[in-house]
Amino acid sequence: MSQQIRRVLVRSIDDITVEHVPAPTADEGELLVRTAVVGVCGSDTHAAQGRHPFMPLPYHPGHEAVGVVAAVASGTDGFAPGDRIIVEPNLYCGQCPQCRTGRYNICEELKVFGCQTPGAMTDLFTIPADRVHHIPEGMTDIEAALVEPLATPVHAVAKAGDLTGRTVAVLGAGPIGLLVLAAARHAGAAKIAVTDLLP
Repeated sequence: MSQQIRRVLVRSIDDITVEHVPAPTADEGELLVRTAVVGVCGSDTHAAQGRHPFMPLPYHPGHEAVGVVAAVASGTDGFAPGDRIIVEPNLYCGQCPQCRTGRYNICEELKVFGCQTPGAMTDLFTIPADRVHHIPEGMTDIEAALVEPLATPVHAVAKAGDLTGRTVAVLGAGPIGLLVLAAARHAGAAKIAVTDLLP
């Protein structure tokens, strides 16, 4: 009998359960990862409420993921059991015109780990080795879980150009807005105003 693992299943905001399923095994080019920490994204809450255009219900969440490599398959050079990793959740084909020009974020076949595929809110998951990164020594699992949501604010601030000495407005003080605040401050903004509907 194969090992059973727990995996979160979201059918609706009022129907979130833990199911028991057979443990996955890593295929060529994949890692088997034991989950350590998973963030809950705004996308997860929208999807659970049935309001996300690209995450149909039911789904298995968990794209802001931190884990420990449990096993490696062939074709996964650079990783070993025990390595701490974070997930880069875009699962792209690598063959379409967008991928061939380096724009894999708009891949014709794009799936997002934990959105269109089963995610990391489980005991064990598999993921292609080229979709994970080592966690630096000294970074905690909680800090590492913030890397994925921080990527969007860092990208937005970079797209804004040189912010040194400039004034910046951030509309919305949710997690992403607050991370934009931190990224803008790091980029040298002199004044930052943040607004939100909630006091």
